[in-house]
Amino acid sequence: MSAGAPTIFCIGFNKSGVKSLEQVFREQLGLRVCHDPRWTYWSQTGDRDRLGQFDAFVDGECANLGTLRSLVPGGRYILNTRGLRNWLVSRHRAVERSRYVMRWALKRALFPGGLPGWVRGPMNNGFPALERWVQIRNSYHAYVLDEFRDRPQELLILNLESESEAGFQALERFLGLKTPVEPVHRNRAGDSTSGGRVYAALRGNVDDWAESLEVVDGFLHKTGLDRFADSSVVIPLEEWRLPPNGVDRLLRWCPGLALLQRRSIRWACRWRQQARSIVGIYLADRLLGLCRSQSDLSAFVPVDRYASAST
Repeated sequence: MSAGAPTIFCIGFNKSGVKSLEQVFREQLGLRVCHDPRWTYWSQTGDRDRLGQFDAFVDGECANLGTLRSLVPGGRYILNTRGLRNWLVSRHRAVERSRYVMRWALKRALFPGGLPGWVRGPMNNGFPALERWVQIRNSYHAYVLDEFRDRPQELLILNLESESEAGFQALERFLGLKTPVEPVHRNRAGDSTSGGRVYAALRGNVDDWAESLEVVDGFLHKTGLDRFADSSVVIPLEEWRLPPNGVDRLLRWCPGLALLQRRSIRWACRWRQQARSIVGIYLADRLLGLCRSQSDLSAFVPVDRYASAST
């Protein structure tokens, strides 16, 4: 891409073509790519210097879009997405792999007689986790659409799974590329990572995609979401939005606390980036969980949960 080209922000969730987009940006377009979810913290802290070090950002969910649009004028935003069912299966599979290894390590090191309930419960990867993921994705997608309602030309909704070549052609037009992009499809199995290799060594040739598919299909059937299995943007049901939390109720009662809330989020995001110990990361995540909003998604910051996808 030419000098002065707009900065690209891929603002969709993981397991939605992130690696394919990274490969296109890095290898075909020669861009400086930030593949690190922490860039969404920069959108909360207003870190213009760090944002200026890259041409494209991927693997970042729940960014503060208002701040990004203010700090990086003229940016191009891609809501990379895929059908709900396949997204849930892919994410459940990835999280279950991480948690399987963690459960195994805890049993070996601390609980040879089996994990106690207070450890096993928070690491459960069942229906409550899936429900939370759907609510977060649905609420955030609605926030994205609302944020770009006045400037739709800055947003591309991209489903590489269902659109394939047409999706890459849309990407070319959106970015104003003069040379065609070669379609790529990187797979997400995770076997090449150290965690993936440990998991494969522990479980062997287990069809964990089929296992996750069974869990997700059961969830979709039980909740009635099976009719939205192919939905890739917003489910038009209010019950699948994040409910107001304690922070939202407090701000409704005392709006003057909003400034303190924003400052607390910025401070916690800086702490989270600098934390190196498990305790430091845990405490920063807990503070973010206490300060964030669930009604105003510009003030919603995902936090890690026991080797899981962020919630």
